[in-house]
This record gives sequence, structure tokens and C-alpha cells, in this order.
Amino acid sequence: MNSNTPLLGLVLLLHSFHPTVLVQYDEVIHLSDENIHFVPLDTECRVYHAERFLSDSEMSYLLTLIETVGKGWSPSPTAPDSFFIPDWPNFAPVARGDPVFKVLEDRVARFTNISVHSLEEMVNAAKIRPTPGGHYPPYGLHHESDMRPYRARTILMYLNDVEEGGHTIFPLCAGDVGAVLNGRRINKEPEEVQQLRTEFAAELQQLFGGREQGYHRQVSFDSDSDHPFNVLLRGTCQGVFGVSVKPKKGSAILFDSLLDSGEPNRLTWHAGCNVLQGEKVIMQAFKEVPAHLRSASTPVVLPYENPYVVEDSGAGRKKKEKRRK
Repeated sequence: MNSNTPLLGLVLLLHSFHPTVLVQYDEVIHLSDENIHFVPLDTECRVYHAERFLSDSEMSYLLTLIETVGKGWSPSPTAPDSFFIPDWPNFAPVARGDPVFKVLEDRVARFTNISVHSLEEMVNAAKIRPTPGGHYPPYGLHHESDMRPYRARTILMYLNDVEEGGHTIFPLCAGDVGAVLNGRRINKEPEEVQQLRTEFAAELQQLFGGREQGYHRQVSFDSDSDHPFNVLLRGTCQGVFGVSVKPKKGSAILFDSLLDSGEPNRLTWHAGCNVLQGEKVIMQAFKEVPAHLRSASTPVVLPYENPYVVEDSGAGRKKKEKRRK
């Protein structure tokens, strides 16, 4: 049998869903690992950013896959009206066998240092449409380990530019002074902002659910309140304070939900802010601790030794030497 036969079969399958679109696997130009550079936005929080994680042709291909096999975007049954997802019952089986999708999952595994395994979800996608009301996180804040205590790392990928809004924020992370974020360098914050962040962190830690609370780690706020914490959230959504990542096509952020000790990283509470103009298309990879490294008492995480993360986020950056297997 010709080695291209399975690929041809999938091409024809996609064509049958949408006869005007024909996906050509051999036209996809993959981004090499050497061209992907994660730099720290906040070293203490363990939040990193890469200007490029997906090539243009990879993004075009994946979006076409969603529009054809995924039958476009449908309202999520578990999220507000502005949140849309593909038709997963149809999309997931084809995506799992898709060669480009596999390249993406393997890339995520290399950069998180956690292999693909059966106890984690596959890479998923979502589209967020505009929500009126201004700069704030409409669904509150959550920790990635919410009801999933073995989630260790996440890579969030942006498949398009957003005209206005839609920042991903980490309101407990001030950012490394001198790090470049959204084209500007992070400066030291005023003392009153630092104090507000400290108070916010203390309040959130009281809401960080353990085993008895079912690991519930999600909070919501009244966006109309003039509470100082809302001032911090709105300012972060606007990119005025702290780690606030503006969606940029092809870029990605990586952050840790667990520390090397296996304890939760309590600093990576985060949220997606309102999209005010345009749409936001993302893909997310939630990496979990494999079964053989799990403990009955507390999550245990793989040592994080990413050979591609840049040591310094400022000038004169030096890339770590690639770890040898």
C-alpha cells in the first residue's frame, strides 16, 4: 500500500464535509523547535511567552480542520454565550489521527517535558466573541488545577490577532522588571499596586480548595463593583498592570500549575478578559502528571527542565543548551 494512502483518505474525508475546501497535508510548513523561544514573563510565577509557536500554514490548516470536520463553531454547553467550540464528537476522532494535529501535540509534549498520555485531555480549541461591558474578566478567575489537581502545565496558543481586548491575565503576577511584554518593558509597580496585589493574593488563597472542597479553585466577581480588586483586574485587562498578554497570531504562553515539589503553584490564577472588538481563537493544551508519578496523598510533578526556555528575558538573551536524552 502506498504510504500516502491514509493521508489521501483523510483529505477526501475533509473534502466530503466541505467540498469547496481541500486540505493538503504536504503544503503545511511546520515550525521547527529551534525557532520557538519561550522567555520568562514572571520567573516567580513561572509564566513564559513565545512570539512564535505555530506557523501560518499550521494555523490555516487547523482552522480549516475545525471548520470542516468540527462543523464550525457552536455555543459551549458549559460556558457563557460568547464562548464557542467545535463539534467535538465529530472532531475529536479525526483530530486524534490527523498528522498535523499529532505534530502539534508532540511539540507541546516536548516543550512541557510531559509526554502525551491517556489521562490528559487532547488539545482543544475555542472561539470567544465580543462581550459588551468594558475591560474585565467576565467569568472571574480560575486556577488550571480546578477540579483537576494533577494538571501540571498549560500551553495556550493564539490563532489570530484580536482588535481590542481579550488579554490573558495573571493578576497575582507583577512580571519581571525589564521583561518585554506586548512590545513594552515591564517596570516596577507603584507600592500601592504591590500592596493591592498582596492583599488580593491572600484573599484568593483562602478560596483555593483542597481535597475536601473537591479541589474547587474558581471565583467570580461583580464586575460593576468599585472594589479595589476590580480596579486591579480592569487595569490588568487593559495591560496597565502586571502580566497581561495581548493575543497575537502564532504566539503562545506556557505556565505551571504545579511546582517541582508537587505543591500547587498558587500564583497562576488567571483569566481571559472581554473581547471588545473582533474575535479570539485559541487552542489549549492541558498537560497532566502521568499515572506512574501520581501519589495518593499529593500530586507529584515531573522535574521541569525545558531546554528551549530562554534564561534572560532582557537584552543579550542566551538560550539554554538543548538537553541530551
